[in-house]
Amino acid sequence: MAQHGGLDCPFFSGQDRKRPGSGGMTGVTMQAATTEGFRNFGSVTPPSADEIHSRAEEPLAAQMLIGKLIRRMNEPHRYDDAKAHDESPDNPRIPAGYTYFAQLAGHDIVYGAMTAINLANGNLPRVNLRARPLVLDTVYGRGPTDDPISYEIPAAPGECREKLRLGHIRITQTHRPNPACPVHTARDIPRARIEGLSDAVNEGAADTLLTDPRNDDNVNLSQVTTLFLMFHNAVIDILRDRNPFPAEVSAATELLSFSRFGLARQITAAVFRGIVVHDLLPRLIRPQVWALYNQDRPRPLADTPDGRLPIEFCDAAYRLGHAMVRMSYRMSRQTDLEGVADVIATSSARRPRETPIRDIWVAEWSRFFSIDGSRPQLSRRIGPSFNPIMQKDTLFRNVYVPGTQDGSWDTNLSGLLYRDLVRGSLSGLRTVNSLAELLPAAVLDQSPLLADREHRTATLRAWLDAGTTVAFTADERDAIAQDPPLLFYLLFEAAHETDGKSFGTLGSIIVADAFAGSLEQSRDLIEDGIDPVAGITTDQAVRHVFGSTVPGTMSGLITFIAKALKLESVEPPFI
Repeated sequence: MAQHGGLDCPFFSGQDRKRPGSGGMTGVTMQAATTEGFRNFGSVTPPSADEIHSRAEEPLAAQMLIGKLIRRMNEPHRYDDAKAHDESPDNPRIPAGYTYFAQLAGHDIVYGAMTAINLANGNLPRVNLRARPLVLDTVYGRGPTDDPISYEIPAAPGECREKLRLGHIRITQTHRPNPACPVHTARDIPRARIEGLSDAVNEGAADTLLTDPRNDDNVNLSQVTTLFLMFHNAVIDILRDRNPFPAEVSAATELLSFSRFGLARQITAAVFRGIVVHDLLPRLIRPQVWALYNQDRPRPLADTPDGRLPIEFCDAAYRLGHAMVRMSYRMSRQTDLEGVADVIATSSARRPRETPIRDIWVAEWSRFFSIDGSRPQLSRRIGPSFNPIMQKDTLFRNVYVPGTQDGSWDTNLSGLLYRDLVRGSLSGLRTVNSLAELLPAAVLDQSPLLADREHRTATLRAWLDAGTTVAFTADERDAIAQDPPLLFYLLFEAAHETDGKSFGTLGSIIVADAFAGSLEQSRDLIEDGIDPVAGITTDQAVRHVFGSTVPGTMSGLITFIAKALKLESVEPPFI
């Protein structure tokens, strides 16, 4: 039993903070077993060899064909309702902020997936460290006792760490549109420059104090992460004012502090999950398919959940989010357009000299989500390409170049789309044909592409032949049309079935099933949870804090934070 400042507390011993029969959440995360956490979609046991996407015996030949396919994919795609022959028109269905909220949600499902080292060494296991997904482990880590660096030092004597740390931005703009508004600088993830270490170079805030450093992969994601740090802290403040704990707990400062953190985490995770179900997934999933899930408790329609994630989700379907990334973003009314290359590069790991971030990188959230009728910038439509900037070798280098003696390798092959396609070709994904056979009739009725294999093959052949920049041999064309790389097919499907406004049918099923299975896997901690100290259910705890106006969308979450933390009229602008 863990000791916490002299307090022998059974609720915080590194396990779920619950008593037998309660389903309570904890102030610290569960530890994942070090076992493989992945499998194929729809399979508890491995599928047969003919159900796995084939790749050439010679890796160079397979990767060269992928390079040829990418040249066809990079030709402009004409969406039906686009006004011009535009390669990447805006998506009217999905504001730009959801690209990065989806990334945060993905990090809360998967931690420790396949790397280039795993691919090169097939004997290395893939391990998913998310033992209980979608409970905001990506934000909380192991809690304030085991990951104290992510939590604020308490100001009051005897209290434990409860609030998540925030980082201060650098104010560099001399002109303020509204000088009467106060400047609020605690608007970033926590970053640090640590003195006295052996690093040869130690400039800027090169280290993040996050429990999951991936949440600093780009500045848009780090800003979305900051929202949830702020939200948790606002919930802590409300629980201080509206103490739901019994008198004997309230009289013990340290126990009260631990208990308040655990309940705040449970409330925050519940709101996060509600936004995933009611705001994120309905935007990503094809509407006709989402109608099959749209109930109080979404359940998988085709997969067979067993606590492991489908590699088809990790290595193909959820990578459709990469297609949603815009060429540029306007962070606020005070800033110019910023190219996506700088958005990606602005992080502690890539540009420590630029951190702590400057005020030009602080999000004015009405530019990313629709708030009070605002017209936010939109995500990019989902189609058979990524934006050209993300194909640059300077951003995403080719880590899969095999050694060749004849110089036949195309050294121009690089970029995120190339890496995603090669990863998918090496990781043993199911074929599109075998995935279609797993789907129920109610799903196949929505998709002639999936329901009719001959129609699917003919449609893909016609698209390949329509290219003007590359010509496929008959064998190459047939190989791709009959057994397309899964990511390519899902990108093509989205453009073909939804005009790029959401995932297509198969992509929707893989993603929705993965989320539904993950929600079920941790339901006992959240929806069915009972706080063992306050003695109230999660729903009662949420209502205790929010009353009848629980934030159910990202816009609602942002509006709540602005009001709770008095950020409605600050500089840089919050909304």
